Amino acid sequence: MDCEVCKIKTVSAEHYETEKHIKNKYLRQFAQNKSAFVNYKKGLASVSCDVQSSFSSVVDQKDGKINISAKPEEEVVFKFSIRNDSHKNHISIAFIKLVHSQFNFVMNRHSFETGCIARTLPPQNKLTEEITVTFSSPEIGQYETPIIFFFHNKDTNDHIIIMREMVVFVEGTQILHNPIVSPYARKQVWAKMIYKSNMIERCTDTFCVPKKSKELFYHQLKLPDNADEMDVELLADIKKIFATGVTKDNYIKFFHNLLWLEETMIRANLKNYNMSGITMKSQMSHHHGQCYALEVPGLGEKRPSLMIGDMLHVKPHAHNNFMFEAVVKDINDNEALIGGFNSEFVKHYGEQVLFDIRFFMSRIPLERMHHAVHSVRMVHQESRIFPKENRNMCAVQPITNFFNVLVEGNLEQRCAVERIVSGTSGAAPYLLHGPPGTGKTVTIVEAILQLVLKNPKNRIMVCTDSNMAADHVATMIIRYSHMFGQKFMLRASSKFRNWYALAKEDPISNIDILGEHPHSRAVVFHGVLSKEQRIGKSPSFFNVMECEIVQLYVKRLVMVHSVLMQDIGIVTPYIRQVYQIKKSLKDIGYDKIEVGTVEAYQGKEKRIIIISTVRANCNLLEHDAKFQLGFLVDHKRFNVAITRAKAKVIIIGNPLCLERDSKWQMYIQKCRELGTYHGFDSRDFDDERCREIVDSITPMLAKLKAATKKPKKKKQRTGTSPSSSHQPNLLGDM
Repeated sequence: MDCEVCKIKTVSAEHYETEKHIKNKYLRQFAQNKSAFVNYKKGLASVSCDVQSSFSSVVDQKDGKINISAKPEEEVVFKFSIRNDSHKNHISIAFIKLVHSQFNFVMNRHSFETGCIARTLPPQNKLTEEITVTFSSPEIGQYETPIIFFFHNKDTNDHIIIMREMVVFVEGTQILHNPIVSPYARKQVWAKMIYKSNMIERCTDTFCVPKKSKELFYHQLKLPDNADEMDVELLADIKKIFATGVTKDNYIKFFHNLLWLEETMIRANLKNYNMSGITMKSQMSHHHGQCYALEVPGLGEKRPSLMIGDMLHVKPHAHNNFMFEAVVKDINDNEALIGGFNSEFVKHYGEQVLFDIRFFMSRIPLERMHHAVHSVRMVHQESRIFPKENRNMCAVQPITNFFNVLVEGNLEQRCAVERIVSGTSGAAPYLLHGPPGTGKTVTIVEAILQLVLKNPKNRIMVCTDSNMAADHVATMIIRYSHMFGQKFMLRASSKFRNWYALAKEDPISNIDILGEHPHSRAVVFHGVLSKEQRIGKSPSFFNVMECEIVQLYVKRLVMVHSVLMQDIGIVTPYIRQVYQIKKSLKDIGYDKIEVGTVEAYQGKEKRIIIISTVRANCNLLEHDAKFQLGFLVDHKRFNVAITRAKAKVIIIGNPLCLERDSKWQMYIQKCRELGTYHGFDSRDFDDERCREIVDSITPMLAKLKAATKKPKKKKQRTGTSPSSSHQPNLLGDM
């Protein structure tokens, strides 16, 4: 039996009596009723709030959240006003309390604490007693706590709960924290006529999806409702090909069908990125003439995936009479420059005019792949795809002179290089694999250099899965350029590369970057209480609070400790956070610092590595089922991330989330032991504090349960009309 509350598989009957399960059960019940507490609209009682800081001021908010930005150490005071809005009903104030006061929120002493005598507030009267909550914190982060107002309608015997959430963003500079609304409407974009573009080259598509297979691929290899016998036979053939796997006989059929399936899925998914009600900025381009800048959230992480030359339809939002063809002229992060419109478009454009957008995939990459598959036999390359066993194993020739002395001294790396250069695998590829940080990239670079040294006519193409990885391999090869003639390699300008040897004992390892402690070690953790964000339903998250902490460390490293920008690397698991950090560093003139995902840093090292973990969907009022780390729990990514630093690794994250995983918990605890833990510490919030929170919300949940029970019906007297009994309602009539 699985426990859905605690998200634990196969639990015993005793689990449901444990303190952990009971805590999660109450927190889950609280979460389920939270919106009702916040959105009380009966009109009997009202609660408003006034708060201000050096950044801004707020007078209540409709969604029940009172958001305010403040500087570190700044004191913020929330002033609450309570009013009886009824014209005839008397309400009594049972109690006013914070659900928890764990994050530096302190309430003033007042007459409405739990256990005190309730006070009555007459109709159309305002409470004169002051109710305030004071907050201050030295640490950057997002702090929040709910405040509960418990009322009793004396005339109807109803209980009323009103909740407000106080949210304080502690930050050095004010950032907008408004929820990001996705422009992707998933609505059909169509019009009665299309103004064609004169700049789109019309050509005949090749290797198109067969008409008979379209429906099958669209339904992901399942029969549609209107399928006939031919569809059944065709589906059976396709499934048989995929079930068999790739063979020499079915290679061409296998990959043609696989590419057609992929194309169909891409087309279907691309409809999810139809945009509705967006604006565009007119922009004159030196290369492309009159263009329009279109903000496309998620473009940087290839959601949607656009390429220069792709076509799109642009329709005025107000009507469906016509729309325009356009072409993607340039792409810069999350902005696409589009042009090639029909001359009629200028008559309908305006800075505030709203448009709908539909994207179309480019078939060029797919056509090239189809062509490559189709040409395998024509160019006689089957032997490379399906190599035979190399029975004439050539002898391994020992190498006496190595370019990298570290490879020469490592038996496994040396063996790999000698076998690659000797060609022991024949026509088959030589596979080199190993855990992160074991020197695979160094070994490949040594093999490349030895192959060129062995035969100057060798021409080697190095392919990687990212531009950053390709740059890394190229810069490693450039180090040995003085040993070869210039004709062997194309190198970057030396103005942008500065190579030197690092001492084995790097002093930066023992320096506290923030200056909070007299000494430090090579591993650091900085806790930040924050919340992850994402655009719409994008799977890529970002965290603006962690961006500010990253910026803080970078400033200290460069300005105080004189660390070169090219010696700092920033790693984060999400591409959206990559762009957020790049933007924040560019704003302060540090755009030369490399920022990339974990995959981009595979095989790469830096003197200082800063890791932004991003995921932070946790707070003290969430039950365990709500805690999610995504692929932060992946062992390989964890290993790659923390092994990229030569001298110091600094990890930034929310410990409330990270400590749910054993790997991160071990790292965080080690930093505590070494005295290299900074920022918000989850250690202050132990099980005893959690019990206090549960004890605080339990009475409310008990009253809710009692109030929602249906009263027993009384027997009606003969000859009398049924009396209308009023059922007690904890939340009021919503």
